[in-house]
Amino acid sequence: MIKNYLKIALRNIKRYAGHSILNISGMAIGMACAILLLLMIQFEVSYDKFRKNADNVYRVIEKHYSEGKSEHSATTPGLMASALKAEYPEIIRSSRFFTTWNNFPKGDEIIPGRISLVDKDFLRCLKLNLFMEMRKPL
Repeated sequence: MIKNYLKIALRNIKRYAGHSILNISGMAIGMACAILLLLMIQFEVSYDKFRKNADNVYRVIEKHYSEGKSEHSATTPGLMASALKAEYPEIIRSSRFFTTWNNFPKGDEIIPGRISLVDKDFLRCLKLNLFMEMRKPL
């Protein structure tokens, strides 16, 4: 029975080649988009779930406008961490995080690079055991 269905399907694909190509390619593109969308949703939902107390870790997003464009950054400038901690008693720990570009000399050449500056409590806030011995301030 299934053999007959496959024969009829192949005959119809040959007979209506243009429609078949259009339908099969449309279904393939649709399935690929659906799989990619599901993978993106899974990534966004599972982001930072490996941490203990992941539901209690928050990140401040700074939104600023320059030249008519809005830009987002995940930096915690200056006194923001201590101000948020003073304003909201629910905050147990806070840490500043700032990323900047800098030039680093290497012999005779200068290499541009990106550095991140954090408070001494940064690893404790995220409960990262990585480099806990090296968290002494410089």
